[in-house]
Amino acid sequence: MILGIGLAIASAAIWALSSTLLASQIKRVDTITISALRAFWAVPFFAVVLVASGATDKVTEITVSDFVQILGQGLVGPTIGDTLYVAAIAMLGMTRAFTLTTALFTLLAYVWSAIFLGESVSWQVGLGSVLVIAGVYLVAVYGRPNKTQACEPRAAGRRWGLSMLRRPPIAGGSSRRADPPESRTTPEPEFHSVRAVRLPLCGSLPASFRMGLVLALVVGVMWSASSVWLRDISADYDASAVGMVRVPMIAAILLFAAWIIRDSGVRRWNVSLRSHVALALSGIFGTGLTTLFFIIALQRIGAGQTAVLFATSPLFALPMGYLFLHEQITIWVAVGTGIAVVGIVLLA
Repeated sequence: MILGIGLAIASAAIWALSSTLLASQIKRVDTITISALRAFWAVPFFAVVLVASGATDKVTEITVSDFVQILGQGLVGPTIGDTLYVAAIAMLGMTRAFTLTTALFTLLAYVWSAIFLGESVSWQVGLGSVLVIAGVYLVAVYGRPNKTQACEPRAAGRRWGLSMLRRPPIAGGSSRRADPPESRTTPEPEFHSVRAVRLPLCGSLPASFRMGLVLALVVGVMWSASSVWLRDISADYDASAVGMVRVPMIAAILLFAAWIIRDSGVRRWNVSLRSHVALALSGIFGTGLTTLFFIIALQRIGAGQTAVLFATSPLFALPMGYLFLHEQITIWVAVGTGIAVVGIVLLA
């Protein structure tokens, strides 16, 4: 059990580092290329681990039914969920997107594991759930663009959505499409500026910010469902063998998607060496090592407790975002994250 707890916390710290590497490339590389290259570099990692551990024959032990389920789980979580997560980072900033998705993932994974896997539930779960939701609310609503940037024209929201999969945002959070003339009354929002200002109505949030919140919710649902599903089907198999089945499929799907999108970095072969190195490290450590540790933790301590321990990752992500990405940590982001972490401890 101690090993499972240690690996769950280690996966949280590595995932925070990986997310920081991803966020550093958001303005240089399009979303689908980021996801595809990360998955691509995780494939040789699992191949090396599988051979080094002498578990190559373990892959053949996976039944056809479980093989199909592993592929389905990989499609829901790492393929679609991770790609939408990258888009959410572009819209909300790494600190906010990371905190929201992690807290939602933790809460929902605990709920799903109790319902579908029969894992234990106590009074602490109810209180912890309330605190997690409260922390998420504070981060989402009050740790936001400042008041002078809150009135984004509705038309600007059309620049966000599926186009995020093709075009990296430039400074100010817009796509490569030409922006409308600047206006003193409706300046373009800068999403790394996150001063806390009270917001009477959610409708006054910039359209792209609202889209980012929606994506964070969707990612939390996908990740939580994916983790519980993985716990159910991987219990009897070697962790590296499961990873070797999942990751090449994820990489193949994402590389194909990136290739058919006309202006993606994969299609145009215009990803810089610096970005390749950052994404390779993110793939090896974030998609590779984090996944391996996470699967072992799932097998040893269950989906609910693994999700709770994994949710300590904002404690690592906040200082990384501040030090390496120069993101502001507002009082409400800090307070909301603290409340969510207390809730996570109670859930444990």
